[in-house]
Amino acid sequence: MIINFDLKPLKDGQEVVSKQKVVTVNKDDDGSVTEDVSFEIGTLSLKDCCKESLLKGLAKISIEETMLRYNLYNKIKEGGEIELSEEELSLLKGLVNDRYEILLAGQLLTMLGEK
Repeated sequence: MIINFDLKPLKDGQEVVSKQKVVTVNKDDDGSVTEDVSFEIGTLSLKDCCKESLLKGLAKISIEETMLRYNLYNKIKEGGEIELSEEELSLLKGLVNDRYEILLAGQLLTMLGEK
């Protein structure tokens, strides 16, 4: 199935604005390490939510599942229209459903072809 990962969920008819933390680590000539923290503001997309869902999880997973998630993450990271297998789609739907609250998860699942 081909999915457009550039689709954007709405809240009260408006696009959802999100903030992403960006940490830059620098090492001085003397070996001391400093961290610069900044935030990027953007509009939440199906791609963002799916990438987040693939990376998060508290439970240990198998090597096979790690590689499936890793490969799927790399497949969708640029966004756009991407063809997914039934296995990939099923995995994404389950992860999105577990990660997000009902109103957002419902929109994301609909974008992923759930009825």
